Amino acid sequence: MERFIRFDVRVAILALLLLSVTLSEAATKVATLPMTFDLQLVDGQYIPFQNGRPMISFDPQERPTLNLAGTWKKQRFAVDHDFSLGERTPQWFDEVNAESEGAIDPGYNDSGWEEHHLPGVENVMPATPEDPIGPEIYENGLYYRRHIPVPAAWQDSVVRLVVLAAEYVTDVWINGTWVGYHEGGYGSFALDVSTALLYGQDNVIVIRIDAVPWGLRMDILPNLFATDWMHYVGVIQELYLEAAPAAHVVRADVLPQNAVGDLSVSVVVENRGATLENLTAEISAFNLDQNNPEYLHNPIAAQLIDAPAALSGSTEKTFSLAHNGYLLLDFSVRLENVALWTPEQPNLYALQVVLSLASKASDTFTTQFGVRTVQVGAGAKVLLNNRPVFFTGMARHEDWPDSGRTATMEKIAADLQIIRDTQVWFIRTAHYPNHPYTYLLTDRMGFAVWEEIPAWWINYISIPILMQRGLAKQMWREMIWNGRNRPSILFWSLCNEPMWYFVYNLRDYVRDLHEDLDENFPDGRLVTQSLAADGAVLTGDAQQDVDVAGWTMYFGVFYGEDIVAESQAFLQRQHERFPDIPLLVCEYGYWSNDDGSGEARQVEVANQSLDAFYQFAAVDPAGLTQDGPLCAVIWWCQFNWYRIEEGHNQTMGLMHMDRETDKPVHQTVMDRYQPYFEMGGLGEPTSDDDAADDDITDDDEAGNDDGADDDSTPRQNGDVRTDDDHDHHGDDHGCL
Repeated sequence: MERFIRFDVRVAILALLLLSVTLSEAATKVATLPMTFDLQLVDGQYIPFQNGRPMISFDPQERPTLNLAGTWKKQRFAVDHDFSLGERTPQWFDEVNAESEGAIDPGYNDSGWEEHHLPGVENVMPATPEDPIGPEIYENGLYYRRHIPVPAAWQDSVVRLVVLAAEYVTDVWINGTWVGYHEGGYGSFALDVSTALLYGQDNVIVIRIDAVPWGLRMDILPNLFATDWMHYVGVIQELYLEAAPAAHVVRADVLPQNAVGDLSVSVVVENRGATLENLTAEISAFNLDQNNPEYLHNPIAAQLIDAPAALSGSTEKTFSLAHNGYLLLDFSVRLENVALWTPEQPNLYALQVVLSLASKASDTFTTQFGVRTVQVGAGAKVLLNNRPVFFTGMARHEDWPDSGRTATMEKIAADLQIIRDTQVWFIRTAHYPNHPYTYLLTDRMGFAVWEEIPAWWINYISIPILMQRGLAKQMWREMIWNGRNRPSILFWSLCNEPMWYFVYNLRDYVRDLHEDLDENFPDGRLVTQSLAADGAVLTGDAQQDVDVAGWTMYFGVFYGEDIVAESQAFLQRQHERFPDIPLLVCEYGYWSNDDGSGEARQVEVANQSLDAFYQFAAVDPAGLTQDGPLCAVIWWCQFNWYRIEEGHNQTMGLMHMDRETDKPVHQTVMDRYQPYFEMGGLGEPTSDDDAADDDITDDDEAGNDDGADDDSTPRQNGDVRTDDDHDHHGDDHGCL
């Protein structure tokens, strides 16, 4: 996408017809590999399951762990991708044994294999940033092997192999025993390896990965050869073994119910012991210490807790749990004197769950959370804590010149600080879930977030296949359940730029995933999607099925002539089309080119785009509410990045990949963003004219004019984001 090409209409139609035929042929390949994520109904609520067990929280805990980072043995091989995407039958395992030439066997001699550091992308990275050759594109098979001693003391524990990301189809064997698989390169997963390990002895871990090519397959995600980022493969993010007691807390989810601190807390407990256990679970809360020198370096919330935070309501439950059983415990509590989370004041807490057996603590689980509400209010405004928002925004690809997608907490924090210095309150984490630490840090540093599944340029052929397989839904669910406790995440995005000439069934896809969230596991966040403005006539109807309409806007760049006039006319048309739905410009920008020849045009595009967009802002630089429906704008992107297409450098960044070299447009965007950044992104509180003591607005009687919301009216749900009908536009029936 380095240049704007005008097509003769007849040529364009012919190209579209040819592409349609090609896509139809590609649709003949449909994977039969079953999904590994499921929801199981327990006492009227769903528990997420992954690989046959309750899905863990990927918040790191103070439990015994073995970090598997280090040198592994590696072997590349030619792989049959259809085979990898097939069911795991006895015949499949026989063929894998033959394929691997015995490498799965613990006694296999791998001394002739190469060495490779994991986590780390398999792609060979260029020696210098933005080398025009780009990273190596490797889309074939991989085996990784490593010997690891496991402590004898773990014998009676539940041990899981945790992998924060591996691309694309990953199978794992421990000591020759297959323990499971995962499909998808951006979601975290865990495999129960308890019975496969040899405790107090040497163990052999074998990982098989098929880096399925991005071409024209319609049954994987992402799938297209033209995908606008790099296809990094291998074991990309951290992997480790974690040992939990036989009876332990699997996860704890904290959902704020309003802005005065009412919380719905769901705790999943599992008993893998040999006998029924009588257990007690007690929850408590603590402030997170923002002054801790490790605050931006340590992902473990339990090691950052400060003073206790008072909880009112019942905080303890006693119960019995049978062998191999699991249970969902619900707590309805109020966090007293709550300090709300906003980007400018990112107040955070830690919820701690102590599980006791015979009055003795047997497991402790801690998760970071914040209290905030988000909803759509009158006038097509996005409201954060009952205040309209207008955020200055930035996108960021997870791509470093030395390590590709492989991240560390230090690298992520450094990137976020550069983005903060660009006068930004809002981040779109590209087209896929980022490393889980990204969202711990956006919580802590104060960024509102748009997170998305990698459904990039889906089309009328891929949509029914993805729905049939359940792949998009699995990625959707994994993303949401992994980010459930992150207050910084305000928007879940369904897709990016569906191929607008091939998506007459887009609404089926959008409604299916949106309803899945709202009906099965609502979390109070808003659902959006990224549609291309030049395809609005054909795809725009699907915006009525989301809470916030996201648009990529490149008038005067890829289409059109006049950036200001055409952008303003487009936003006005979309607002008139669906007047109750807020708008969000989720992409705008331009490229600089490798030789810098586009730098002046980058500046022009930034200035003219913002001239157009600011006319529709929901809030002005003084924090006063305006008539506009626009809640945020996002420049694409902060840094240059690599892409899989030829001409591998994508130069739309404000800065080069080295994170040091600026372009003129960086200062332009900083200057234009500054007035909105300085007011914090939030406008005045909206009026709340009832007597319900359920928000931070003063609802008292006229004679009580001290400004405090301290009346004696029983609390109700209805003013702040408790939406009984799940349409995200208010509590239409006045009750939850």
